Amino acid sequence: MGPINNENWSFCSYRLLNLKGFITLSGLEDSSGHIRFLYSVTITEDDQRDILQKDFSCIDDACHFLNRHYSHWQFHNAESQKKGGGCASCQAKGA
Repeated sequence: MGPINNENWSFCSYRLLNLKGFITLSGLEDSSGHIRFLYSVTITEDDQRDILQKDFSCIDDACHFLNRHYSHWQFHNAESQKKGGGCASCQAKGA
């Protein structure tokens, strides 16, 4: 499966043993108060300790970097892991 792209980056990752590679969105405020959004490629160990973080101003560049360096790891889609629950199963849905 894969690659990670601008439509699945928020719920897909690459995994190898206890390592996980994924993209997150963050912001950086400059001295004038302007917010600049950043897409950060992050590699973690055991979902806790950061091994690498590289920032990009464009999601396409972040996806390209992650795919170029980590696509040989196992592709993981968190959306396909959902097993019921969530808003679709809420009893208040029909209220």
